[in-house]
Amino acid sequence: MAGHDQDGQDEDDLERAGEPREPPLRRAGRGLAGATARTPGSGVRPVATAGSWPSRHPLAARASIGTEGLAGVGLIGLDGPAPRTWREHVAPSATPSGRSIPLAGTVATSQEGLTQVALNRGGMLFCTPTAAHHGRPDVSFVPVTGLPPSVLGLAWVKEAETAAIRAFNEAAVGYALGAAVLMA
Repeated sequence: MAGHDQDGQDEDDLERAGEPREPPLRRAGRGLAGATARTPGSGVRPVATAGSWPSRHPLAARASIGTEGLAGVGLIGLDGPAPRTWREHVAPSATPSGRSIPLAGTVATSQEGLTQVALNRGGMLFCTPTAAHHGRPDVSFVPVTGLPPSVLGLAWVKEAETAAIRAFNEAAVGYALGAAVLMA
């Protein structure tokens, strides 16, 4: 599986992170997908994390939520062929001090997750650019402090790379960098 950072360097962190040797995209039969990971030193611009809550939920009114504040609050996780590290990234099982964070269910897509959040079935963590893209009146996004920064990028099966994938990646990086300036 390959990805590229802003300088065009290959990113193979998804395979080197101790996950199963068959990359998740290949197992899922997908050629291209968005990927979020807390990968120090990856060369990709790190972004913050936001928790999504039903607009009527008490956490939705807060200015921010610390990671310890997630204890006892159900988080919605990933379904399907996601590596353990991605699952833990989207729905951590414990706070840094070891307090339990229950799993409130799993979903296959961001849209499915936001529907579950809107129905008050749990909260879900997103990187801030994804949260900004998925605004809904029935869901509020609140910054979560105390988590390592995330990186958002594209991942693809190296053997399936095409000029269209490279062009899409370049356009997405350009858009993301422009959006980051607007959100700052």
